[in-house]
Amino acid sequence: MNYSGIILIRQKNGEYIDSEMTVRDYLREEDYQMYSLFFRSKFIEIDDKEINFFIAFLISENIINSDENVIKYNQQSINTTELFLSRFVERFGKFEDFRLKRKIEEGLNHAHFKVSLINRTKYFRDEFIVFPFIKEQYGEILQFCDEFVESCRRTPSLKIVYLNKEFLLNEYIYLIINSMPASFFMKEINVCVDFLLGKNYNEMIIKNIKTFEFLNIEIQENLDLKTDLLLTDSLMKNELTCDYIIWNTPPTTQDWGNLGELLVKIKKKKEMKR
Repeated sequence: MNYSGIILIRQKNGEYIDSEMTVRDYLREEDYQMYSLFFRSKFIEIDDKEINFFIAFLISENIINSDENVIKYNQQSINTTELFLSRFVERFGKFEDFRLKRKIEEGLNHAHFKVSLINRTKYFRDEFIVFPFIKEQYGEILQFCDEFVESCRRTPSLKIVYLNKEFLLNEYIYLIINSMPASFFMKEINVCVDFLLGKNYNEMIIKNIKTFEFLNIEIQENLDLKTDLLLTDSLMKNELTCDYIIWNTPPTTQDWGNLGELLVKIKKKKEMKR
């Protein structure tokens, strides 16, 4: 198990658990003793805090849970999730799809439960990983999540959120990005695909355009005033009011790269008009 390797590396670096975890609330005593004996047999030097942390991690990932009467997510986790969702709705509007809301709610509950159980997630993740692409494409979401975590700093019952800032920012941002449709983050980009090589060729091009999933692309069969980009293999005599790309031969990797860059430029242009 990779997690065991993380523990060994951490201990080798002289970093030991310094927080308490109430894992006995989630396991029968005989099961706790069984897991405790197992971990003691695998590690030469391991104390109760380390054992509890190991068990807490396994419970939080739903790998072990022998108490059928235990509510999966404690009230603290549920309350924090409700607060996050209420502020999310205040900022971005109500969820139109109930299933989408439930998906995000489930992800938040899991993250908050893990934090409430483990107390300090720094022992297995203490770095907030955000790529320039995320900052550029999802800046508003990044700002919202950061503001939520910072606001928890001033409330004693929510301070645990701030203390686990790095872990939760990763959970929040990537959960929202992976759950919400592209239309939530940006206006649609209307692309007209019109090649003389026929329907099947056009469909092949369209299929590949749709791989730009981080963009809200709407494919058009005909050119009109809404068109943002025309992709074709023939010049048009009449004046165009939109951007265009001409591919006389099947597109190369570089052609697709250029298309991606132009789509991003169009996206930014549309954002400035908001």
